[in-house]
Amino acid sequence: MTVFRFEVKKLWLSTVFWSIGIFSALLLYMAFFPTMAADPTAMETIMQNFPEEFLHFFGLSSALTFNSILGYYAMTIGFIMGAIAVHGAYLGLSILSVEERELTADFLMTRPISRQQIFVQKVLAVVIHIVIIYIVINVASIITVTIFRSSQTVDYQTLLIFTSSLIFFQLFFVSLGLCVSLLIPKFDNVITYALALGFGLFILSGFGDMLSIELTTYLTPFGYFDPNIVLVEGLSLQLFILNLIWIIGTLFLSYKLYLSRNIHTI
Repeated sequence: MTVFRFEVKKLWLSTVFWSIGIFSALLLYMAFFPTMAADPTAMETIMQNFPEEFLHFFGLSSALTFNSILGYYAMTIGFIMGAIAVHGAYLGLSILSVEERELTADFLMTRPISRQQIFVQKVLAVVIHIVIIYIVINVASIITVTIFRSSQTVDYQTLLIFTSSLIFFQLFFVSLGLCVSLLIPKFDNVITYALALGFGLFILSGFGDMLSIELTTYLTPFGYFDPNIVLVEGLSLQLFILNLIWIIGTLFLSYKLYLSRNIHTI
């Protein structure tokens, strides 16, 4: 498990920074909720001036508003989901391509370890760091919602169902990033592709909601795990299974592509 240990250690500092950033962002934005809730009439008047589709783009609807702690949380976590999508895509894009980009593939390929083992150990290392991010999101969500709920009652079961689903949300982008990194012959700027995948699908989902295009719900994980829906109606089993199929399918394709890939060396 030499490759696994090496990748876990290499990604550790990045995961710490991402964890601090996610926790800080939730704490900062959720801290504004008591002020919003102090004058609910003013907020309702403002929201009535916007169409339902526009509110839904920002994780709000008639069922979840700024006056509700979960409504405000839905808007906040919606933006953070864009960030963790980029993070997941970045991990997927970089983990198998790093040796080719840094011209160190010769060293790895001459070790007494098969490509199958390299693939499995690298993916497992990424999963470990995704689990850490998942734990941080759960803890941060519970702490911030509890601190800033302004005496409102919180349905913690619904909240935990939603936050628990986010690990599968990020795994979608990891597996998609893996697949894209193996379909593209060679690329240098990983962050550009990560931003394109993460925010590209975020914008696609948002405009799909605004224009009432149902197809976009099935094309992006932002539709599968829409906080505006999950925190009100619960998690859709159909969409959850579809997400699993996407993850398993792209992982399997990535595995096959990696085994047959002509890896560039010096």
